[in-house]
Amino acid sequence: KKKAKKLIAKKANPAMTFQWAHGKTLDKWVGNVQNRHEEVDFIVRLRAAMAIAKTVADFHQGGVAMNGIAMDNIVLDSQEGEYVATFIGLSGAVILRGLEKDFQEKMRALDLKDLGIILNTLFAGGENQSNEYHSIDSGTRRLSAASFSGHEEDLWGYQSRAKRGKSLTNSTSSIGNGSPLPLLLSSLISALLRSESRTANESGSGTQICYDNAEDAYLDLKAMLSTPDKLLKKCVWDEAAYRSQLQIQSNFYGRQVQMTLLMHVYNSALVIGGQPVMAIVSGYPGAGKSTLINRIKGPLNQKNGCFVEGKFSKECRPDFVLSSALDSFFGRFLHSSMQDSRVVSMRWRIHDAIGSSADNRFLISMPNLKKFMFGNIETNTRESSDGVVIKSSERCKFLFVKVISAISCRSHPLVLFLDDLQWADEITLDIMRMIMRDPDINYFLLLGTYRENEVIQTHPLSSKLNELRAQGIQVHTIKVGQLELENVNSLVSDALYLPPSLCRSLSSLVHSKTGGIILFVLQFLTSLNEEGLLWFNMTEGRWDFDLGRIRVKEISENVVEHMTFQMARLPRKMRFGLMLASFLGSNFDRKVLEKAKNEEEFDFNSFFSSSIEAGFLHYDEFSKRFVWANDQIQQAAYELVPRAKRDSFHLLIGSRLFLRSSPVELKSNLLFCIVDNMNRGVHLMNEARQKYDLASLNLDAGNKSIAASAFHSAERYLMTGISLLGNECWETKYNLAMKLNDAASEALFVTGNFQRLSEITEEPLEKAKCFEDKLNIYHNLVRSLIAWGKHDECFSMCVNVLSQLGETLPTAITEEIYNEEARSMKKLMRGKQQQHLLSLPNMSNFNKLAAMQFLNHALTLTYIWKPKLSPLIVFRMVKLTMRYGVCNLSSFAFGVYGAWLVSIPRPDFAGGYRMGRAAAEVMKRLGATEITSRLYVVIYTFINIWKDPLQGEH
Repeated sequence: KKKAKKLIAKKANPAMTFQWAHGKTLDKWVGNVQNRHEEVDFIVRLRAAMAIAKTVADFHQGGVAMNGIAMDNIVLDSQEGEYVATFIGLSGAVILRGLEKDFQEKMRALDLKDLGIILNTLFAGGENQSNEYHSIDSGTRRLSAASFSGHEEDLWGYQSRAKRGKSLTNSTSSIGNGSPLPLLLSSLISALLRSESRTANESGSGTQICYDNAEDAYLDLKAMLSTPDKLLKKCVWDEAAYRSQLQIQSNFYGRQVQMTLLMHVYNSALVIGGQPVMAIVSGYPGAGKSTLINRIKGPLNQKNGCFVEGKFSKECRPDFVLSSALDSFFGRFLHSSMQDSRVVSMRWRIHDAIGSSADNRFLISMPNLKKFMFGNIETNTRESSDGVVIKSSERCKFLFVKVISAISCRSHPLVLFLDDLQWADEITLDIMRMIMRDPDINYFLLLGTYRENEVIQTHPLSSKLNELRAQGIQVHTIKVGQLELENVNSLVSDALYLPPSLCRSLSSLVHSKTGGIILFVLQFLTSLNEEGLLWFNMTEGRWDFDLGRIRVKEISENVVEHMTFQMARLPRKMRFGLMLASFLGSNFDRKVLEKAKNEEEFDFNSFFSSSIEAGFLHYDEFSKRFVWANDQIQQAAYELVPRAKRDSFHLLIGSRLFLRSSPVELKSNLLFCIVDNMNRGVHLMNEARQKYDLASLNLDAGNKSIAASAFHSAERYLMTGISLLGNECWETKYNLAMKLNDAASEALFVTGNFQRLSEITEEPLEKAKCFEDKLNIYHNLVRSLIAWGKHDECFSMCVNVLSQLGETLPTAITEEIYNEEARSMKKLMRGKQQQHLLSLPNMSNFNKLAAMQFLNHALTLTYIWKPKLSPLIVFRMVKLTMRYGVCNLSSFAFGVYGAWLVSIPRPDFAGGYRMGRAAAEVMKRLGATEITSRLYVVIYTFINIWKDPLQGEH
């Protein structure tokens, strides 16, 4: 057989040279396969198709149109596992050089259509179709440059009609509805067969998905060969296809560089080990930050690693996020075998970190951790009389770090992922700093994300990250930007099962209108499908789109506004369900939504199934809660409610939940959802009774937050509750008013808002019916004055309070007063052995317990400010103990008294050592763990060094 070798110029005219070709013609190759019933691998056919398309592309690039490609004019030759296609019998070929551009395009289009027929025959059979097609009058099939001159339109019209009337119909019979071919391949062949109609219908309003050159077809075939999993997927004629509903796969596009950086950080932290590693991922909303981080779950699971994740949001209480994340993590272990070696070893490590007491205040906010450690043990968390709040706040931060240290180890590395750090609170940011500087933490990776458009240089997160860097901690930064055009094209190609070249025009429009933000891209494609601009063509068995109408479609530049606009087109009941759900937070329980709705507003089952199908929500099997797929989607649903009506909608939902909840449910975390919603509509309340009810709910939420050491949230709830009280509250709601002010002063002290604390204490101190009701206010006010550095004012307040409790305290000290107090103290304690001190009854007198507390405040203040007063204060505390019994602070008083005995000019080392041991035993008897650190500092720093040398401790 002869094949074309190259195009040359001979006597000023173009000419082709030929050489002999080797191989087997395509018709014989296909015939042999069919006749012998041999199963030729589909990939081999694809390689043959690539060779044919490549040859057509080479001819067109060389300026030659085949003008009729037949099966018996293609010779296939296998060379090194690849096919080479040679075209023979080129008597009808047309050299395009010098011809009019329109004619050149029409000739190439004829070749592309012939290529489609050839490929259809190659993959789906249909040899008779091909022969029948090529038996049409050669006069209409083969055109010369001479026959084109002056008769282009008549000739083209006849040819087009002939093909459309018979051949096109026949040749597409195996490509349309029910095609046995994979969807990608059938779309490619269909587009090739339409190439001729593109040139004939360029003025039409629709979009012809077809090829305009053979090179693109060749590249698409080559791309299919590189992704055989997508290539071999056939069209599934399910309900979604018949409804023309687009279903986009959640694949990963355009993040290879970011993924490489993330895996480098992952390997540094969890494979190599050593110090904890921190990486922050930044990007615009909807850019795929969380999706990127979730990709490491696969390799982490392979290493038996642990993944703890928490998410901040605008409406959530940020100081609950970290505890909720850890609690959810331990909740997963409760569903596993409690004898699993991994669980047992972790339980022992946590036991060593936080202690063996089930009454630990730290466990209040994490019931799953408590159950993981101690099972279903009923405990009563006891309030301490010694500054429990500030100690629990600082201790909780310390214990958070120790729990992280206990979880992470070489055999079970840990990843802590905190999403949307732009809304994190100061306490969480400080815990992050403590984790990164803890020397006991290894095989740990801290990952965080934030919205770069919401974090500026003065943002608390920026300040904390700069602080970490200044302390020598490396913070890896990974930026997630917009998708490139090629990435969007890959996404569209996968979504529509169209070859990449056929959807490039659509992808370009999608990219320009969405900015390449992945969430925006997905939502925009979904909206095009819903509006009928992107549909499944049942006739041809592939996806189709109207490029012209998409081009003129106007959309918002903001993804939230765009999604809100699309949601507004949904049925009314569906819209109302989305609005209602968006007001319940980033995740919610089905029962909560059921309480928030009325019977006629929407149907549960249809709402949830439609929301999940549309990608708005997904169901978490572990927590049994519905979760918004993205906070941008939740925000879009939230904005369905007009801005002017949102507060009233919040009030409506909160009121429904309050009225429909049992007393037990009002003690659960549902309380926060109720109060958060009602507080948003508080300015719409007019009746005093409603305001007092809401004030009481805020008190409950504030106390619950304090119990969980979430003091910033507690401050917000309690201050809101106080603002709801009217002027008459001290007569009509006295107890509520006092409780709110007591709890608020406690929360304000812990959060360091001393100025506000000073302001709110004036009214309750004035309105209190008895002195005892003022004590807790004074307690928090005194501590704030110590922390504020107002020593004179603080000491005066202590002296005033103690005098009203029946205890006088000198404001100045002389040597005479000191000596008299010391003699009196020694006389009282002479002969008192440890057993006598341990047998003292518990102090029960309320005023004396309060006096011990304020003496302790005065001791804390004077130790540095007026150290000469400190011994007198200790003497008073010991005397009260000996007369009225022991309390938690008695053990500390005994210890400090012992330290005084060993430090006076004539030291009593034996007596001091005896008091130190008695103090430790009293502390253990009373279970006063909140003063353990203070007492041990006194004992081991000031007392035991005189009796037990440090070497003796070893």
